[in-house]
Amino acid sequence: MEPGASMGLMESIFWNDLLLEKIFSSMDLETIKIVRLVNTQWEREARPRFAEISVVLVHLKHHADRDAVQVQLDLNKQPFHTLALNEDIKLALNDQLASFRNFKLQFSLSRDTIRNTEMLQEAYFYLNQLIQHLWRPNASLIHSLSILLTIKFTKKLSDLLTSIISGCNAFSHVEIDPKGYVCTVDTSHLPKMSCHTLRISHTKSSFEDLTRFFSNLVNTKKIVFDDPWLGNLDTVVRAIVENGEQFENLEEIDIKIMTELKQIRALTEMWGLRRLRVRSEDEKASGNAMTALEECVTIHATTLEFLHLDFGKTDGITDLCRFQTLEFPKLQRFYLKTNITFGIALACSVDILGLKESIKNGTLRKRFPSLKRVEVVGPYETDFPCLIPVNISDLLPKYGIHVSGKLLSFGGVTDL
Repeated sequence: MEPGASMGLMESIFWNDLLLEKIFSSMDLETIKIVRLVNTQWEREARPRFAEISVVLVHLKHHADRDAVQVQLDLNKQPFHTLALNEDIKLALNDQLASFRNFKLQFSLSRDTIRNTEMLQEAYFYLNQLIQHLWRPNASLIHSLSILLTIKFTKKLSDLLTSIISGCNAFSHVEIDPKGYVCTVDTSHLPKMSCHTLRISHTKSSFEDLTRFFSNLVNTKKIVFDDPWLGNLDTVVRAIVENGEQFENLEEIDIKIMTELKQIRALTEMWGLRRLRVRSEDEKASGNAMTALEECVTIHATTLEFLHLDFGKTDGITDLCRFQTLEFPKLQRFYLKTNITFGIALACSVDILGLKESIKNGTLRKRFPSLKRVEVVGPYETDFPCLIPVNISDLLPKYGIHVSGKLLSFGGVTDL
């Protein structure tokens, strides 16, 4: 093809609305943010995808003191509008958020607002309006427990809170991130709160308070423990188990632990998980910690469909957990990342599942009848890799298993 013809073809692609729409439709958020900056046409074509996957931070603030009351609405941490008395929040927003469907809601009350029943009712009135306005089909909502900041209930407050909770429950996906705050007021007269994803950060709450809080949740399918200094995992898990009926749909745990990986043993008290993600930053994980992880994975092996193990910092580890003969009848995807110091890597096997041996002795499909994808990120300079080249080349044609990942070395990154 002549250079001029080639350039013409490229231009026809780069300026074709239908092709651009197709290309942009599968991009992630970071990539779509970049392509929006290329030119006005790309920004226009990328706009629907950006609105589809981005999250808008909506912050409603009710501040009262002796002199005045101010109700402020911020969008993405920028002041948007100060509401006048009895102003309809829907009219104030107009179609500003019409193209978006993923929202993170923050609700702030001043101390004087909380203490004054009339002001509190006004704040919840605006919040109710806002939630009704944000709802749309297939929309998602992230919120904290700040909607329950009230310390007293009147009939009108209870009615407003009932409407607010029902409005939140109407969203297709709801994530609750209490940020360490656990509501201790009695909310038994209110509807239970839909919580498809529960994000638990650092909390020092008692077993009793956690149990009471969890009893107010329904439809929880995923729990994210995202706390670099998580200190009471056992207490949290016991409170979850105590509310077994509320968590009967639980199928995924995503946990990050900075220290004390041995805490993971607490998850053995839970029931059959379908997806388990463990991200360990414990640099000095001991043999006891690896034993705890082995026990955790073994308990859920019969139901796991996705297993994600990420050993981010492993400077002091001389060995990893082992599942050399364990069967995973439903496992479809396995992800393993090891960032082992290269000196240690020479003597440390990263073949956690015993894949090489299973291929060699013909038991791979017996142990992993549903396995479809393996992704490995780890050191290149190791005498005991997860897979060797001959395994990688055979897995797809012989077993229908896709292999991907990156091997890290002093010289750079090698794609599998």
